[in-house]
Amino acid sequence: MPKPQKPMQVSVWTNGKQTDPKRSFGVDVGKANRKAHFSNFWSTVTLIIDGTEHEASLAPNFWTTCPEIRCQGLNQWIKDKALTTWPPGNRPKLNLMPLGENRFELSRQ
Repeated sequence: MPKPQKPMQVSVWTNGKQTDPKRSFGVDVGKANRKAHFSNFWSTVTLIIDGTEHEASLAPNFWTTCPEIRCQGLNQWIKDKALTTWPPGNRPKLNLMPLGENRFELSRQ
């Protein structure tokens, strides 16, 4: 019988300064989580957020220097949940639950 998965702790990521109105948001999974829970055969992952599925393409640098997941649905969810500002060094934390293959469920902690 497979071991039940535990959620990964991930954090909100942004591509710009907090004062930039055009910045976008995603999730930083971290290098250790990327190594443990992601396959480099995947070009996309499916995120389930509040019961809705969102497909996110993994950028080529996801596998090297930038282990972030980004997609429009995730960006909007972060904005809707008011997770767009934080004190320096204290990004909002989220849970990312592996569901098998390239499927994950994202939730607030």
